[in-house]
Amino acid sequence: MTNPCLEADFEQSSSVKVTALLIRQIVTQSRQLPDDSLVKPLQQIVRSERAKVLQDKAVHIREVAPQVQ
Repeated sequence: MTNPCLEADFEQSSSVKVTALLIRQIVTQSRQLPDDSLVKPLQQIVRSERAKVLQDKAVHIREVAPQVQ
């Protein structure tokens, strides 16, 4: 289990990336939602970044964990 305080910056930046277009629409008081073709790639980027972070953590854990024989 990880400390949420250590994950907060990454989670916040991920959230900002995905919601930036929607926030821009809210600020301008637009009634039209952002085009999905713009949002989907951002969501995919965030998913890939999260997967990479999790993969790196798993590698680190395997490296520091005692080897069981």
